[in-house]
Amino acid sequence: MMQSRIRVDLELLDNLMSLAGEMVLSRNQLLQAIATQDFQSIHRVGQRINSVTSELQETVMLTRMQPMGKVFDRFPRVVRDLSAALEKKFNWSSKAGGSNWTKVCWKR
Repeated sequence: MMQSRIRVDLELLDNLMSLAGEMVLSRNQLLQAIATQDFQSIHRVGQRINSVTSELQETVMLTRMQPMGKVFDRFPRVVRDLSAALEKKFNWSSKAGGSNWTKVCWKR
């Protein structure tokens, strides 16, 4: 059964909070530029919103990344059980280390 919770690094959460703050500031700047019809500022703030939105999307995707070791730590038992069921010898080794993958991949 899949867990409906994941652990998220505090640094990622801090980054998300900062990006949300930047979005709010940029929105306010955009509203002010629209009110004063300052088209140069509208263009500049639009570019900033585009940049922050891209960074926000990337950071949100990173929150779903999980250490591969979490998945592969279960394999030795599966291999041992399969080995016993088939009455064959298997050898399992894993060097997943610091690699990550998205939880979406787990479900497939």
